[in-house]
Formats: sequence, structure tokens, C-alpha cells
Amino acid sequence: PLPPHVRIWDSVSLSTLHVLGLGVFDRAVCCVGFSKSNGGNLLCAVDESNDHMLSVWDWAKETKVVDVKAGVQWHNLGSLQPPPPRFK
Repeated sequence: PLPPHVRIWDSVSLSTLHVLGLGVFDRAVCCVGFSKSNGGNLLCAVDESNDHMLSVWDWAKETKVVDVKAGVQWHNLGSLQPPPPRFK
């Protein structure tokens, strides 16, 4: 099987135009989005690694512009205190 990656398709012909991130993403890609400010020239992707790496791609050139660690912070929900009486 192919490693996790992002494909950009032509919406009419359904042919693949670009393939991004082959060998870059860990486990899976969980979220993608296109930029609004520059006509959608940039694509943002978040992978399923422990650090949830967020990468920004110039998808037409198939180049990664930047990536940052976008890790999430887990909380022990069992340790939460009940709300004070005034909030019930």
C-alpha cells in the first residue's frame, strides 16, 4: 500500500493533478484545507503522528513551505472538579 499522502484531483476528469507528501506524513492525514487569501494556492495538512505535524504546501509546485508541531494537550478528565453550586 501507498504511504499516507494528499492527492489533488481535477474535479471534472477525476485525474490526479498533484501528489503531496509521499513519505512525509506519519500514519495518516487527518485534516486538510486550502488557503482563502491567495486563491487557494496553499494547502494545509495535519498528520496523525503523536505530534500532529501541521504542514503548509504550495500544492501546484508540490513543495512544502513550512511544517510545525501542532501537538494536542490531553487532560485527565477524571480529575476535573464538579462546577461550583452557582453554575448548576
